[in-house]
Formats: sequence, C-alpha cells, structure tokens
Amino acid sequence: MVPRPSLRAALLCLTMTACSGAEAGTEGESGEVCEDLRDAAPGEALSVRIRNDGAEPLFLEIGRPAGDGYFNTRPFELFEVASATLLDLGGVCSASFSCEELIDGNPICGACDPGPPFEPRPIKIAAGATYSPPAWDGRAWTDATIPGACVDPACAMFPDGGACQRQVEISGELKVSARAGRSIACASGTCECEPGPEGWCMVDGQGTIDASAVEAEITYPGTQTVDLVFP
Repeated sequence: MVPRPSLRAALLCLTMTACSGAEAGTEGESGEVCEDLRDAAPGEALSVRIRNDGAEPLFLEIGRPAGDGYFNTRPFELFEVASATLLDLGGVCSASFSCEELIDGNPICGACDPGPPFEPRPIKIAAGATYSPPAWDGRAWTDATIPGACVDPACAMFPDGGACQRQVEISGELKVSARAGRSIACASGTCECEPGPEGWCMVDGQGTIDASAVEAEITYPGTQTVDLVFP
C-alpha cells in the first residue's frame, strides 16, 4: 500500500522546495533503471456499481485491514482469477514507500502514520439505491527495489535505496468483490446517517458489519462497468 496526498503533505509543500522534485539522482547510467520504476500510465476506467435491491438499508464495508493499522480504502476488491491473487489497489495511508515519490522527492517521501483519520467509515445505501465509488484506473501496486542513485536528495532518510512500490498495468480475467450487510455493531458514534438525493451516505462512527460478499467475473480491459447487486 502506498500513500495518498494528505493535509500534512500539502502543508509541507508550502515550506519545502523539494516538492517540485530534484533532478539529482536520476541521471547518468542509472537513468533508465530509475524511469522503469515509475508508475504505469492509467488504463481504461472500470466503474463498479453497488446496488441495494433489498427492502432495508445496506451497510457497505469501505476498506479492509491491511496490517499494522492500515486500510485498503476501496469499497470493492479485485482478484486475478487464475491465481486468486488479491490486487493491491492502494489506500489513503500506507506503510510502504512509492518508488516514483522517492524519485521525485515527495516532501514526505513515502510512508505515513495510521490512525483514526485514515480508518474508513461504512457507507449506508438506501433500499433500491446504488452507490458508485470512483472508477478503477487499471493499475495495482507491486513490490520493487530502488537503487540509492535513483532517490532524490530530498528523501534523506532513504540514501541507499531499498524496498518500494510502483503501479503496474493489469489485464486478464478478474473477480470483482464487495462486502455488505443489513446490520452493524456500532463501536463509536451512532453508525447512522440520512442518505442524500443519491441514496447513500457515510455513517457517523465505526462498526463491524455482519457482511457477506457479492462477486462478478470480468475481462479487463474490455469491461467498462460491472454491477454488484445485493438482494
């Protein structure tokens, strides 16, 4: 998992000239190796629509624990059918370093601390309504190793390089899966909200959903929309 822009990163960008990225460390004989560690370009957009066909509200899990307090924050998961491998789609906060951010001198240069601000809250979908999260762009995160020569001087804590992650293109037969249920055991807040005109809302608080999965298999690229229907 890798970091996403945060308020902390934005504030650091106001005070650190490294936000624009430095050229040092990416030139010379290591230049091609460094460029190969950059993220792949976004692919064909895949929209996943999660529909509540029941007569009662549906509580949708947003993210699954990813270890050490971190969460994958998408409301659906993708698996490669042939290998049953779960694709790493990333999250708000990560324990890993982004290869590209290390190359470009991102002001926080990678990992961030987990905590309540990053823990996702469930989505409540009204009866008959559909929730459509942001589309997937055809990429997943994979492990890599970056040489020290590729690391921007701004990332002083990473002078010798090491483990990082980059986004790669995905293609083939995929399984799309989402988890939701009709009841939630509330651990904080009220775990309730009033759906807006679109028929869904983010609940106030955290809780454990009595969830089950709905799945569909697709071929990607070539599929632009998939519907996951909870009866």
